[in-house]
Amino acid sequence: MSYSFIIKIAIGFLIVAAIAWGLHSSFKGERPEVEKYVEEYFKLLESQQYDKLLDLYDPEFFENMGTTREQYLEVLLRNYAKLGAVQDYRLVSWTDTTHRHAGEPAQYFKLNFLVTYANDTAEETFNLQIPRATRQVRILSHAINPRKTELEYN
Repeated sequence: MSYSFIIKIAIGFLIVAAIAWGLHSSFKGERPEVEKYVEEYFKLLESQQYDKLLDLYDPEFFENMGTTREQYLEVLLRNYAKLGAVQDYRLVSWTDTTHRHAGEPAQYFKLNFLVTYANDTAEETFNLQIPRATRQVRILSHAINPRKTELEYN
C-alpha cells in the first residue's frame, strides 16, 4: 500500500467521524426534553386530560396499531381503570441513537419507567422520536407491562 492511499483512508475516516460527531452534537441536551415529555404524559394521565394525552402520540402510531385515536383511547381507559390511579413513576433506563432515514436525521429515544399504580406496578416503555427538521417530540410506541393485571390490546 502506498503512503498516499493510507492518508486518503485516514482522511476519509476523519470526515466520517466528524459528520457522526456533528449529528450527535446537534442532539445534545435532548434527554431533559424527552424526560419532561413523558412526565407530561403522566401528569395528563393523572389529571384525566385524555385528549391532550393522545396529542403526544405521533399520528402514525395509530395507523401502525391499526386503530383510530378514539378506539385506542377506549382501550387505554379500560386498561388504566384496571391499573388504578398513578401513584408514582420513575425513569429506570433510557437510550438514544441518531439515525438517518431517507436522508432525514432524527433522534430516537427509548425510556423505561417503573410506574406504581393503585392496583399494580408496571414497566412502561416509551419510544420517542425528534426529527431534526421539526424538533417536535412524538411517541412512536408505548408498552405497558404490569406485573399481575391482564390488559387489553384491541
